[in-house]
Amino acid sequence: MISLGLKDAGYQYLNIDDCWHSKARNSTGYLVPDPSKWPQGMKPVVDKIHAMGLKFGLYGDAGTMTCAGYPGSEGHEAQDAKTLASWGVDYWKHDACYLPCVTGGRPQTCWDSRSSTKPYYATMRDALAKSGRPILFSMCQWGRDSVWTWAKDYGNSWRMSGDIANSWTSLASIASSAAGMAQYAAPGGFNDLDMLQVGNGALNENEERAHVGLWMIAKSPILIGTDLSKLKESALGLLKNKVCHAPSC
Repeated sequence: MISLGLKDAGYQYLNIDDCWHSKARNSTGYLVPDPSKWPQGMKPVVDKIHAMGLKFGLYGDAGTMTCAGYPGSEGHEAQDAKTLASWGVDYWKHDACYLPCVTGGRPQTCWDSRSSTKPYYATMRDALAKSGRPILFSMCQWGRDSVWTWAKDYGNSWRMSGDIANSWTSLASIASSAAGMAQYAAPGGFNDLDMLQVGNGALNENEERAHVGLWMIAKSPILIGTDLSKLKESALGLLKNKVCHAPSC
């Protein structure tokens, strides 16, 4: 991120998604970073990222398990929030897998809008607020129960759709849906259109330009979701592009 100039272009957070922790909590109920991935634990990693002038993000879930089957935060919200603060985490993505669904049970994903996610996100919001550290709260419940109409009182960003796929059809559909909810985005809270697919091979250069432009217009958080070591110069230039306001531009 630094050597490619992305930090200087304004990208602040290095975020780790699902599967960073062990499959079970420890005997006192704390989340445990997978020792095969983080042999020194998480705090030294966060400290190193901070020393580079970047911020650090982690992933969790509002239900009993994450989408990949790792421990979720339900019933452990206060404990988890204090753990994140003790590690120095700056950003928390909170997914919505394995929550109760009105159609029955706790499926990995529930799309029924009658199954409200509000109480679960309120609990984690309050836990983060009491953690002793400012932590950006990224809500990820895939646009269920019209989240954009109420989420500004719960988090800093909220996914307004299902997961993006690496295709023009998918991103065009998400952008179209976002067009009708722009009024809900404001400083401190934004509609999240999901990670950019720039650099992942399915889009041509014109489609990648349109992709980034649409996400910018929608005021979505701009999250790079590709292997930076394999990024083409054209894609890197697009991700680093800044709007020029000077008369000579």
